[in-house]
Amino acid sequence: MSNKFYVYLYLDHDGTPYYVGKGCHNRAYWNCKVRDTIPRPSKERIKIVKDNLSEAEAFRVEKEQIELYKRQIDGGTLKNICLGGPGAPGRPFPEDKKKKLSERYTNNPIFATYGHAGKKHSDQSKSKMSEKHCKYYKVVDPEGETHFVKGLRAFCQKYPEGEALRRRLTRCNQLRRVIKGWSCELLD
Repeated sequence: MSNKFYVYLYLDHDGTPYYVGKGCHNRAYWNCKVRDTIPRPSKERIKIVKDNLSEAEAFRVEKEQIELYKRQIDGGTLKNICLGGPGAPGRPFPEDKKKKLSERYTNNPIFATYGHAGKKHSDQSKSKMSEKHCKYYKVVDPEGETHFVKGLRAFCQKYPEGEALRRRLTRCNQLRRVIKGWSCELLD
């Protein structure tokens, strides 16, 4: 297990912590905002609380720091939304938003009609979808014979090289050149 993690604090001008985070590499110093309301301070106002930690240890120290300084919604100084640790527990989600989302998904005919989670497509459906998304190609083989094909996969299965040939033809099309005697061009 690698001990590359650390826990850091973002400090206000007066030295009061306003954000606790867990990171590795250069995370605390990245030139980006954690959220729109939490800008990254100057390097002098970033404090590494503890480093050389495993991820599990870093989660534990992060939670301890959040408990110590407390979130603003709990009467403390931190702008953290979550309580720290894996899975971001403690993020408040208002009941009215839960209700609104529930209504949106249960009363919307689109989700009832197209909800396909956990279902499998039939072979006939797969065939229709494949046909719809199939592209036409002009393929020239090493003997100079020209083939107009619909879908590279089906065409390439006829040859012993199979999948390797399909990858080669895809590459030929991308680079617009001949590779090992084969050329391929996407037709409109």
